[in-house]
Amino acid sequence: MSSKLFLSIMLLFVGSVGASSEMWSQTYGGIEVETAYSLVETSDGGFALAGGSLLVKTDSHGNMEWNKRIGGSIRSLIETSDGGYAYSTGGSCQLVKTDANGNIQWNRTYKESAGFYSLHELVETSDGGYALAGCGGFIMTGFWLVKTDEYGNMEWDRGYGEYGTSTANSLVETSDGGYALAGDTNPFGPGGFDFFW
Repeated sequence: MSSKLFLSIMLLFVGSVGASSEMWSQTYGGIEVETAYSLVETSDGGFALAGGSLLVKTDSHGNMEWNKRIGGSIRSLIETSDGGYAYSTGGSCQLVKTDANGNIQWNRTYKESAGFYSLHELVETSDGGYALAGCGGFIMTGFWLVKTDEYGNMEWDRGYGEYGTSTANSLVETSDGGYALAGDTNPFGPGGFDFFW
């Protein structure tokens, strides 16, 4: 376990719908301000959460088991089918795979030199690979969808949406093997941002 933790995040656990009181809460803190963007319940009954540049694993009561300081800023976190974790790092457009203890096994970067690309959402796909969604750069100005193999090697990427500023913030693999994306768009109009799906 790292000797010092610089994260100000609170994990709050409440009972089932209708419960009137929290069951427990934990705060993982230090002096640096960060934000938790993603939380998953793990197969051992604990939790993994990612905030900024930190990955934290807890037991079922929120007691920290380990934490890892990483590069980039984690936007989306999943537990993978092998019991490890995968996360995407937003504006640095990385996909990182770890083992069950948070040790990095591999990482891949997409669109290293292009501006305004970002990856916000991540799913493990039925073929053992990954799909990531975010926003495209100067050329692909809408939603950006990336499909990889099980080792994070890009198989293809596509841009979707209207001209303007569009960002995919949510992604699911559909039952027919395709994908559905949702987010926001602002096609340079007076109305501001709207839902886009």
